[in-house]
Amino acid sequence: MAYDIESNALVLLPRQEGLFGDRVKLIAKRAWMLDLGAREWQLRSGVSYGLGPMAYDAQSDRTVLFLGARPSTAMDLTAMAETWAYDANSDTWTDMDPDTSPRGLLGTQMVYDAQSDRTILYSGWNVRGGTWENDPATWAYDYDTNTWEELAPTGEPPIGWNYYALSYDAGADRVIAYRCGHGSSDDASCRIGVYDYESNTWERRETATHPVAYDYNVMVYDPGTRLSILFGGLDQDEYPLNETWGYDYVTNTWTELETTNPPSPRAWHAMAYHESEGVVVVFGGGPARDAFTDELWVLDTTTMAWEQIKAVP
Repeated sequence: MAYDIESNALVLLPRQEGLFGDRVKLIAKRAWMLDLGAREWQLRSGVSYGLGPMAYDAQSDRTVLFLGARPSTAMDLTAMAETWAYDANSDTWTDMDPDTSPRGLLGTQMVYDAQSDRTILYSGWNVRGGTWENDPATWAYDYDTNTWEELAPTGEPPIGWNYYALSYDAGADRVIAYRCGHGSSDDASCRIGVYDYESNTWERRETATHPVAYDYNVMVYDPGTRLSILFGGLDQDEYPLNETWGYDYVTNTWTELETTNPPSPRAWHAMAYHESEGVVVVFGGGPARDAFTDELWVLDTTTMAWEQIKAVP
């Protein structure tokens, strides 16, 4: 899910309804747009089946989508490497077909770096190689030239991850990554990774406290609090959570935020920051892989109150 500033609407591309036995149920190819003020969903055009992240490029007024894998069963994945751009004004998806692109990745994450006008993608599960990508696995996409650049950052990148939390801290002009250490020899660690495109460097940080959500959590930057807000996810035993945390880049601290009326525990949800309304928006997710919901929630970070929204199709 991504917030289209020019259209003042959220773009959502539901792709996976859940896991039923060993089968993955992929749902309609169509996208949806949410007018949060009017509480109204609108069905829009769609794009090929596949799983992958999206981010809104504000300078180009396009939502960029990278499709990295197409699942048919829980363990059967077909590698993809497709880059699409969505123009909400004309309701048109364009297959950008760049000359080079990231490999077929599952669970990779992506954010738009406004200062550099680049969409930054990091890590993920290499479908063909069967490994986590992290050496190197930092890519930058420029919509204007339709080019992906595989970067070779200096510093200490995070461990290889997929389905982790990623945000762009506009105040600090840094990409913030968070996940505990599943899938590596460093499983006890829960670290922050900070990426600066201008210097092309990763910095690995440790904090005294941190969320215990390991997988399928989501994080977005809130300019009002100047925090990267993280909600939900699974703990190490795959137990769903409904905690809300904020990461402060300047002080390098995590704080569990005291909120009222939070959503039920969940993972696999989508989340975005809605600039004109000044709220964090959460859609879908659920307590288990076969129990996804279509709930819509907003968090007002000035009052720290959650509210469930009823929006009509």
